[in-house]
Amino acid sequence: MPFFQTLTLTSINVAALAVSALSTQEYHCDDGRDDTLSSGTYIGMEIEDDCYVIVNDGVSLSGTIEIRDGSKLTIDGASLANVLVDAQYGSEVSITSSSSQSEISASCRDGSSVTFNGANI
Repeated sequence: MPFFQTLTLTSINVAALAVSALSTQEYHCDDGRDDTLSSGTYIGMEIEDDCYVIVNDGVSLSGTIEIRDGSKLTIDGASLANVLVDAQYGSEVSITSSSSQSEISASCRDGSSVTFNGANI
């Protein structure tokens, strides 16, 4: 009987891990659309080909945000943790957040810009 109980606990833990994995995702936009995110947890973003994405309060972001090819990203109040913004080829990123600036780093190339609470970073 103890073996059966251990097996049951293991299956519950595996199910909980599966649900956790499904709720975290990477965001991708490459078709020139406008999009607004108002909820969810994202580890990484890839935005390209003239997309315009607005990320509102209620969204959690971490990881690398790659933005290129004239795309625009506005982050307004989202929770940020250890975010690296990699902006290339005329892209624009504007971040308004209460997160500390030490959690956000940026690389801007080829005419791109990144602002954090109104200041260039």
